[in-house]
Amino acid sequence: DLPTMPPAISRTTLYPALAWFYHTEYRGQAIRVARLLQPVNEDNVVGMAEIYVAETLQSRRYLASQLLFSSWVSQGLLVLLTLVLTAWLLRRVLRPMRQLSSLMVRREPGLLAPLPELLPWSETRLLIVAFNRYIDRLRGVLSRQERFNADASHQLKTPLAVLKTQVSVALTRQDPALWQESLRA
Repeated sequence: DLPTMPPAISRTTLYPALAWFYHTEYRGQAIRVARLLQPVNEDNVVGMAEIYVAETLQSRRYLASQLLFSSWVSQGLLVLLTLVLTAWLLRRVLRPMRQLSSLMVRREPGLLAPLPELLPWSETRLLIVAFNRYIDRLRGVLSRQERFNADASHQLKTPLAVLKTQVSVALTRQDPALWQESLRA
């Protein structure tokens, strides 16, 4: 005894079957009705069956609010779980980077020892290898610079000794003409 479909309602484009959806009232309550035409071809019966299904809008709204609430809860829990797991994973993954950073901050300025392999990932291990190679090259540059400084110092000692001797000789003489001779030499 559901109300029949009003004549102005066209078939829905959202559902490809022969279906219509409409709102009406039934026994004083607002309802949503679905009308479906179903072909029948059994034994001696051939034709079209009309199927009507309805639900009250109140139950429909209640179901929609329950679905919305459960999806909010489940999605909220999923987001919260994702955030917690992401934070835990980032802390765990970045722990070796923090150890390396702490080691670099506490490192003595002149220390040219290679860095230990603290980073477990192959992508970051290359960073340590490159840094250690850089330290090796820097150690070589500093060694060459120290040798150069030692050679230059050694080569400058003899002329400085001669100059010091000439100045000492000039200071021991009383005659200004001898001072000039010693200073020219």
